[in-house]
Amino acid sequence: MAKIIPENEYRFKGQASQFVFEDYPFMEWLDGRIWQLKRGVDWPKAITVKNFTSKVYEAAKQIDCKVRCSINGGSDTLTIQAYDFKAAQRKLPGMEGA
Repeated sequence: MAKIIPENEYRFKGQASQFVFEDYPFMEWLDGRIWQLKRGVDWPKAITVKNFTSKVYEAAKQIDCKVRCSINGGSDTLTIQAYDFKAAQRKLPGMEGA
């Protein structure tokens, strides 16, 4: 039997999730500084580094900035740095000068 699924429980392919910021402190991590994140510490061990990298890119896209990501030697460590905040500054007060 068909059922209705609440909007926040399903995401169509290519549709950005508006809830990505509720799960992780992306506003802090995408502040322009270089951050080293560790699987099992900064995000659940059940999520692969590759899949988490996709979440980082999705978060950056939502605030109109770009991000560099580097998986360190195939380990469980991901290094990220957000940049190009021109569009983001128009959206987010307090990010001037980032």
